[in-house]
Amino acid sequence: MIAHFLVHDQHEQRRRDLQADGESGDSFLIQLSGFGLSLGSATLLLDQIGNNNAAGEYYLPDIIMLPGANSAVIETEAWEVAGVNSRAELAEAEDRWQQRRRKQAMDDGASLIAPETVWFAYDTKLGRDVLVEPNVVFGPGVSVADGVKIRAGVVQIGPHRIAPEAIDFDAVHGNPLFAASSAVVTEWGAYLDEVRKAGSSIGAVVALEVTGVPAGWGAPLYGKLDSELAAALMSINAAKGVEIGAGFGAAELSGEDNADQMRLDLNKQPVFLSNHAGGVLGGISTGQPVTARVAFKPTSSILTPRQTITRDGEETDLRTKGRHDPCVALRAVPVVEAMAACVLADAFLRHRAQVG
Repeated sequence: MIAHFLVHDQHEQRRRDLQADGESGDSFLIQLSGFGLSLGSATLLLDQIGNNNAAGEYYLPDIIMLPGANSAVIETEAWEVAGVNSRAELAEAEDRWQQRRRKQAMDDGASLIAPETVWFAYDTKLGRDVLVEPNVVFGPGVSVADGVKIRAGVVQIGPHRIAPEAIDFDAVHGNPLFAASSAVVTEWGAYLDEVRKAGSSIGAVVALEVTGVPAGWGAPLYGKLDSELAAALMSINAAKGVEIGAGFGAAELSGEDNADQMRLDLNKQPVFLSNHAGGVLGGISTGQPVTARVAFKPTSSILTPRQTITRDGEETDLRTKGRHDPCVALRAVPVVEAMAACVLADAFLRHRAQVG
């Protein structure tokens, strides 16, 4: 069979010749509309497609697929009009749809670190420059504003620190330590190897930076943006401290030094001259980058015997055997980013509900 199918506007009618082997000159009316396609003698095809499905119906997409399988020319992707008659076909259709949505999101400017692990809902909307971490499943109604970028990285392991001016979040996913600077990877790797060989462990600090958050998210008392962010970060396993902006360093500053002064830029828009507040003032975002730091304790699973007491009240020494991470904070980087994303998504939805 030779057939040509075209996609037309709703209600448009066209005549096309369908020529079967040994038969010439047969003309059939093909009507294309927003509701489907009909053939003058569709019974020629119905016997071949069957109706073996839960509803016992003949599906139009199956009719379209049949001439496609017989070298017809169909001006669309075949899977888009394929019938779904089983769970396997439904899974295949969903996979293909997800592939298209991932490509579309990246074409629109979003960055997907591991695209094959990201799943979209039917109405997911991602703005430009949005960075999506691996293993993210978007629920219905999720919309991420343009330009919001959430990044985290290890800035301190034990006594070894990265200077604030040397922090580079672009380097985080380019090294196995998730370090926010490629210059420290060799030194930190050797240090961690020594800690591991000694059967010990070490703590670390993970820094967070969120850019593109507009002014106005949060609340002045209940639902303060910084308090909710701190609560979410403190809920991560092994987290023992959180600071927003200058954090505990603010205790060493005078009122003059701590104040984030403001001026007008060339476009007469307000700008801050510093960011000791970490992008949040009075519980509400200022439009500055939201910054935080999370301190993680060293894992308690070490080979060195430690004094403890049994549940029967007897003194004893505890020594944990087996293979354990010398620094669990390395695994916390994507978790910090994910927790920040949850808090900011809530803040965005509440803000939208209040102001539209």
